[in-house]
Amino acid sequence: MKFKKIIIPILLILVLVIFNKVFLTSFIKANSYFASQSLYNNETVQPQKLFDKTWKIISNDYYDSSLNNQNWSRWKNHYQGKIKTDEDARIAIETMIASLDEPYTRFLTPKDFEELTTSISSRIYGIGVNIYSNSGKIEIFNVIPSTPADFAQIKQGDIIIAIDGKETNGMNVSEVANLVRGPENSVVELTLLRGNKKIIKKIKRKEIVIKNVKSSILNNHIGYIQILSFMGTTTPNEFMEALENTKKTDSLIIDLRGNTGGPLIIAILVGRFGYRMKLVTYTTTSANMMLREIGLVLFLASVGIKAGANFMETVVQGDGLKYVYTGFLITIIPILIIGTIARLKFKFNYFTIMGMLAGTCTDPPALAYANSICSKEAPAIGYSTVYPLSMFLRIFTAQIVVLFFCGA
Repeated sequence: MKFKKIIIPILLILVLVIFNKVFLTSFIKANSYFASQSLYNNETVQPQKLFDKTWKIISNDYYDSSLNNQNWSRWKNHYQGKIKTDEDARIAIETMIASLDEPYTRFLTPKDFEELTTSISSRIYGIGVNIYSNSGKIEIFNVIPSTPADFAQIKQGDIIIAIDGKETNGMNVSEVANLVRGPENSVVELTLLRGNKKIIKKIKRKEIVIKNVKSSILNNHIGYIQILSFMGTTTPNEFMEALENTKKTDSLIIDLRGNTGGPLIIAILVGRFGYRMKLVTYTTTSANMMLREIGLVLFLASVGIKAGANFMETVVQGDGLKYVYTGFLITIIPILIIGTIARLKFKFNYFTIMGMLAGTCTDPPALAYANSICSKEAPAIGYSTVYPLSMFLRIFTAQIVVLFFCGA
């Protein structure tokens, strides 16, 4: 019996390795075809058009309808016909965003976006501060304990006005961060403004090992846990340790202010811990709206608006309609089966089932609809519970299909 328990997982791992090897070989053979069928919209956007589009997106979708109590049209009128280069567009957009006077709305250049998507798994060599743009000034939001910045007595609220003698005026957060970071054991000179006093600090860069969770006990009976970021795989363990440290308190505060985000699966794990421990949490309106919409935004950004080119011709010619009918059946039959079993056998409520179905289909619009008609978090919990497993099974199933039907 013990032998079976050991050998079966080993065989499953070997099967997965073989599937991956076959899948990779098939992918390389077909790579020349897929390379010419990019799903991304790589069309170059003219600088003036980029600014106008950014202005419109913020005007229509920003969570504060007053846009920081200002006449938003003044920015469009001010820059109309004046933007000629990409640099003009970047400066105009960042100036416009700075007028919102909040640190979470940012404009990312392609390089900035690439760095953002790869930074999660990278080692960071720097001084150990979190920075943000406050009305166009680069301000230190948080100093990470036991880092070079902490030892150099840099404080929250300090404004970085120069790095190695280079003024930061006109720079965005990403540009400043790139100047602060550098090779391990190299020295960076920061010129800071603290109140009305100018301070110069020379700091040796080190690898920054970030502890993402802090905990303490307030007034001898209130537990306080701050999650600074979901980046890194240690966040769930740190969170459980913080729960252990605060378990003898009467109530518990979970603080997500200033959280810089991170992998979805980490947030799901922490969310599940909160549900089991019956924690009461609070998320700001802006963060809540961002989390609800980001799935759809990322999907559209990845697929691109050109993915539907020649759609009607494909449907009406050849076997197009047959594929449409087949796709309809493949979609509707599992939904009916899952919904019926979940309701009749497991007695799940209607909103949880809606969230589960949206998660299995990775369908953010369906989740948004479920959330719009339900005042509780049941749809979101159902969605986040099945989403990771659904994505794994999709990848695994695709490899099996390629193995059996495309191997030749």
